[in-house]
Amino acid sequence: MITLCFLILAITASQSLFIAEPKIPFITHLGSGLVPGNKISITGLILPGAYNFAINLRNGFNRDPNGGIIVFHFNPRFFSPNYLVLNTHLDGVGWLSEQRLTERFPFQKQFPFLLEILCEQDRFLVSVDGQPVSEYQYRVPLAQADVLEIYGDGEVDIYLIDVTQPEKLQE
Repeated sequence: MITLCFLILAITASQSLFIAEPKIPFITHLGSGLVPGNKISITGLILPGAYNFAINLRNGFNRDPNGGIIVFHFNPRFFSPNYLVLNTHLDGVGWLSEQRLTERFPFQKQFPFLLEILCEQDRFLVSVDGQPVSEYQYRVPLAQADVLEIYGDGEVDIYLIDVTQPEKLQE
């Protein structure tokens, strides 16, 4: 049985969100949606028995992890070989064609990581431990991403989630 930890915290493009040690699976509202310049930083540790975990930026709450609109699906998979899956899910359509990245797999079991997702004008820029990992072109408008979801209970420990505003608004 899957139980979700729901944390309702509204942020706007001019605010930040800081969450320490969320229970996985985790879901929180991001206010009116992401805008270019927002950055999502997630610090965690891959557990020894990890198989996969996922970070979804989605539109609205949906108890079905494969339902609704998922603007950005980031899914490291610890198979042989390890790979990353990046994708978008559309309500009534399903999963679009996935990007599967097999080179430079950035995660190691039992090692901490810092994952950063930067929202640009037309794409997400993803880095792990300061190293670029991927770019992912928006397939739906960025503003539709108003919920952050992390699942993979027993796969990953998350220590910190930090969603920051665009730098031009911080001044």
